[in-house]
Amino acid sequence: MKPLLFLAGLALGVLARAATPAEQELAGLQQRIDDAVVANDAAFLTNAYADDFRFKHGTGLVDNKESWLKSVAKNQGSFVVRAHSDVEAEIHGDTGIVAGKLKVVRKDNHGYLLDYVRVFTRRDGHWQMIMHRTIVQQNF
Repeated sequence: MKPLLFLAGLALGVLARAATPAEQELAGLQQRIDDAVVANDAAFLTNAYADDFRFKHGTGLVDNKESWLKSVAKNQGSFVVRAHSDVEAEIHGDTGIVAGKLKVVRKDNHGYLLDYVRVFTRRDGHWQMIMHRTIVQQNF
């Protein structure tokens, strides 16, 4: 069984323990994706999300890749930070499963903390997110 990757302060890029190269790559991709959402980096996000990507929000809304990228563009400049913590990643061949917390703060001072699970697949030599599911959402 592959060991779990426990991350502390992922936004700072600090690993709590040694990890395999694939786990490190996947863990780093987590924050880069959310940094790209904040920056509205459509080119990066287009490659980071698989064509069959699904995003189930805490509200119950489900986005596909196209609708999520439109939402990111519409909300450009609204996000101040999207920072990960308590991240655990595990690799099973070409599938990566990541669970953790995501703190989201918007410019209107509305914020929320999500518990999530994300699934990635390695296609053509690089990871793509195929699923994000918000498990619990707490507003602040």
